[in-house]
Amino acid sequence: MDSMDWTRVATAVVAVYGALLATYDHFVANRPRIKVTASRGVAGWSQTGEVSEPMLFLKAANVGPRAVTLQVPFFLLSGGKKLVLMRVQHQVTLPHELPPGKACEVMVEESHVLGELRGEGYRRNVKMVGVWPDEIGVWHKSRPFVLNLEE
Repeated sequence: MDSMDWTRVATAVVAVYGALLATYDHFVANRPRIKVTASRGVAGWSQTGEVSEPMLFLKAANVGPRAVTLQVPFFLLSGGKKLVLMRVQHQVTLPHELPPGKACEVMVEESHVLGELRGEGYRRNVKMVGVWPDEIGVWHKSRPFVLNLEE
């Protein structure tokens, strides 16, 4: 091969590499990105001025470039079991279309979750991950946290 042939081969390789990289970048940049956070807290005060019952919050924020339709959230428990959040308090109807740059949140009474976990045989610390699935089955997960059943 002379130098002209090597130049053509190198140009073709660089062109194919660039096309593959651009395609990958396009799909990564346009994929749905939902940031899920799980936390504990209180929702406010009662009418008598007392702090409300402790709650577990699950928040989804759309940090991606396109709307995502969220389904019913759940907690993934140690051992692979799911605790589906059916008795949640929320301000949106599920499934819910979440536009880019927006967030939504659900909350459930901590005592309800503790009762469900005890009913499933959990006795001590339970490692949990908040999961908010979307309409195509992708699970958007929070960081793991531990719920102490002995408190």
